[in-house]
Amino acid sequence: MKTILLATDGSPSAAHALELATQLCRETGARLVALTVRTLEPHGDRDAPHGDEMDLEPVAQEIADEAASAARLLGVEAEARTAYGAPAAQIAEVAKELGADLVVVGSHGRSGFGSAVLGSVSRALVSHCPVPVTVVRGVPTDAPVAATHTS
Repeated sequence: MKTILLATDGSPSAAHALELATQLCRETGARLVALTVRTLEPHGDRDAPHGDEMDLEPVAQEIADEAASAARLLGVEAEARTAYGAPAAQIAEVAKELGADLVVVGSHGRSGFGSAVLGSVSRALVSHCPVPVTVVRGVPTDAPVAATHTS
């Protein structure tokens, strides 16, 4: 493996994904690219004053930078990136652009009705990504945390 793409939003499940991604990088000698995607919608309340004018770039960059810094502290070559748009589509596009060998993404663990209403970046990514995807659930450390899908 040469490149692992970590899609991170800074959430606890993304922290679990970072742990697995850095472990895989150390084991294989791969570099890590930490990607945070700014969505087309502002964070929080759509009706908030100036919501459409919120500049999410600094927040997204900070999340990606923190993940890359954490990986470097663990001895992994890492860089931070951001993208803008629909998360699953952007993650898949960056994976293709990088020639990534694997995408690692956290899952918030929503299921059933919650997943149908809120959507699922990890589900969409598994369906459309041109490279293998490992989805890491944000669960206690004594439970299985990863499921891998290969296209």
